[in-house]
Amino acid sequence: MKNIVIESDISKDTLDTIQTLFHNLTSEQYFLHIYSHGGESQYAEKIAEMLLPKNTQFTGVGHILVASSALLIHQSCGVDRIATPKTLFYVHRASPKEGEVLTQQHLDAERSHFELFVKTTGRNLEQIYNLADQNKPMSTKEALDFGFITQIVKHPFPRE
Repeated sequence: MKNIVIESDISKDTLDTIQTLFHNLTSEQYFLHIYSHGGESQYAEKIAEMLLPKNTQFTGVGHILVASSALLIHQSCGVDRIATPKTLFYVHRASPKEGEVLTQQHLDAERSHFELFVKTTGRNLEQIYNLADQNKPMSTKEALDFGFITQIVKHPFPRE
């Protein structure tokens, strides 16, 4: 298994890095390690779109904090979505950048993200919205119980 690491907020630079890595993918299996407290959803959506057709090649590995846009990427990995014991997961409602106004585009993107969460967790849309309205992080155990992850691993996999 090979490792790909996202260790920053999701941004245009993250997208560019992931696109470059995707051009060089082989048929091997990959761990996608995510250490991120979110970022710009437009770039997370593009990364998720790249992952979904190849998602059986990827195991999402959450470390420390997987929030917002980073959670969208984590959920786009195949059937194995794992995390280390002290990882926090965070789902919140759409929030524009400072100085911007909440638009229908923000709400449409939010709904699209939440619909993916419905597919990966087995929960219904109302439950996802209720979780987001709580505006608080989930422990790894809570994320497991909710369906965001499939297992908790004691030790992170080695990074290259």
